[in-house]
Amino acid sequence: MRARGGQCSRCKARLAADSPARQCSACLPVVLRRQQGPPSVTGDFWQHPSIQKAVTERHMGRVLAAYRRHPEHGMPIAQEVVGRWAGMSQAQISRYETSTSDKQIDRLQFWARLLTIPDELLWFAMPVGSRDEGGQRAGTEVVRTQIRDRTEAGEPAFSELRAGTPDPRRCITADDDVEAAGRDCSTAPRLPRRSEAPAGHSSADEHLLSELAGLRRQLDEALAASSVSMRQIELIERSTRGHVNDYPATPPTVMLSRIATECAEVTALSRRRQPASVQARLSNCAALLATLCADALMRLGQTTDAQLWYRTAMLAADDTERPALRVLVRAQAAMLPYYFGDPRQTVQLADEALSISAKPCRSSALAAASRARALARIGDTESARDAVKQARALFDEVGGDNSDAAFHFPVKRFLFYLAGAATWMGDTEAAYRLQDEALALYRTSSTASIDPALILLDRARCLADNAHADEAATVAHDAVAMLPERQRTEIVLARAHEVVSAVPPAERRGPVVDLDDYVRECRRRTRMLAGGRAALDG
Repeated sequence: MRARGGQCSRCKARLAADSPARQCSACLPVVLRRQQGPPSVTGDFWQHPSIQKAVTERHMGRVLAAYRRHPEHGMPIAQEVVGRWAGMSQAQISRYETSTSDKQIDRLQFWARLLTIPDELLWFAMPVGSRDEGGQRAGTEVVRTQIRDRTEAGEPAFSELRAGTPDPRRCITADDDVEAAGRDCSTAPRLPRRSEAPAGHSSADEHLLSELAGLRRQLDEALAASSVSMRQIELIERSTRGHVNDYPATPPTVMLSRIATECAEVTALSRRRQPASVQARLSNCAALLATLCADALMRLGQTTDAQLWYRTAMLAADDTERPALRVLVRAQAAMLPYYFGDPRQTVQLADEALSISAKPCRSSALAAASRARALARIGDTESARDAVKQARALFDEVGGDNSDAAFHFPVKRFLFYLAGAATWMGDTEAAYRLQDEALALYRTSSTASIDPALILLDRARCLADNAHADEAATVAHDAVAMLPERQRTEIVLARAHEVVSAVPPAERRGPVVDLDDYVRECRRRTRMLAGGRAALDG
């Protein structure tokens, strides 16, 4: 649902009248990061009077409330978001903040780790080994382990956070003095010592075997348990496929807004213990959704956030143990340094993708074509020609398809990549031929994407390199203008600006100057569409 009054829900900047997003493009990456876990905070964060007051009162719920509302966040973090971090509902977070002071040591330790509260502010002991090698508490990972352990034991992950409701599984009750409780607690069943064998048993060994049998049954039940139904996972997979199909023709800001909710649900389910088969399917969806987020952020020029999302996508893909998906994510990630960084990193990522699977797949052909294009861009022409041969051989082996969905590699995209390699190798005749073939195929497609514009910008670069500055500027101008306004994102505008930069300053006149001015205006309009005129004034 749109933010009230057409405003960004975080910074309150005005959004465009037809924007379906709830945040402006500057705030959306911050919101997406918040869905994953607590943000990094400065050293002065914990000195805020509201936090100091809550610490003095020894009330973790009030510490949490002060944390959420801290001015350093810009806008308060919603209870629902904090609930996702902890595997709890918004109502449970609300009760925890407003109930009487919690004295359950393991819950206090849970929140201390999750929020990474400094030791000097704690009024209770932390267990030994709660710090990593760098001296900081490994908060998120420790918390996830606690949640998983509790779920495996058949207990909701810290869900009963009501004052005066002690949990019989815990070895410290609500009446215990937490300052004197420096020992760690465990909810796992305890194996008896041999001396504890009950009367009536002829051997302590028999009792030990009996206890082990009980543990085995509990483990079987835990392995069979799942907090997600088959119907639910099928709906998530269907929705993910829908996002993949819609992505090429959808503006990235709109796509990010749609994906955010899906990512949050997959994250919440992945934090709970799932059977291996279910977790693999969740990780598959997570890898695809994270790659879509990364690609959308790349198109917007948000390179740092895009890199982080590509890293998340790789972790999720590796969790599935599906070689084709692992290749796909790395091949897609290789685009980021090609457009916004060092193409040598594209070569490295493509090499990594190609080394994963002994059996070629369509993503292998994509990785090989990306490698060829990057080698040509860094000037290694001889290696680029060999890479083009490898890409052709792989593509002929695995075959293409006619799908316009994201992550597919049809013939027209393959020709687009080969045309890019020919452009950077200075093989103008081959580049023009490949560009014409690719554009002819794109014209028959019912899905509008930015690829034809990028192909025309490659052609403009060819023209500029061959001293046809005016014609190059005209082609580049038309390539940008042919796109809907919301698709004129930084990945396109940066390539158009490269055409201007390829023309010597002394020769920049007429159409070249017009192109430069047009790119500047498009960037200004992009900021205005993302965040309203307030974004321009800022």
